[in-house]
Amino acid sequence: MRELINQRIEYFREKIYNALDSNDTQSALLYRATIKELELLKQNLSDEPSLSSIEDQYYTTLELAQLLNVHQTSITRKAKKLKGIKIPKGWLFSKKYIDSLLKEDFRI
Repeated sequence: MRELINQRIEYFREKIYNALDSNDTQSALLYRATIKELELLKQNLSDEPSLSSIEDQYYTTLELAQLLNVHQTSITRKAKKLKGIKIPKGWLFSKKYIDSLLKEDFRI
């Protein structure tokens, strides 16, 4: 992934030089902004937690439903109340937060 990002950065650097040679400063600024986004993405790539780390910190909707002995739909409906994080394929729920609710004898 890093190699692909580096290739794209180099590609847009060439585009900047070509735009500046033709006095197209607007395009050069656009390419520079793209390079900055790619560099930020590359930097954040190393900061992202691993998948196993995420699994250790969060419950999925199914896991939480099984833990609370309720249907998944009930969890989805109460996701905001449970401070869920919306992801493309559902919700994630902080294990720390849910565990603290369970200690307080929380009911859904």
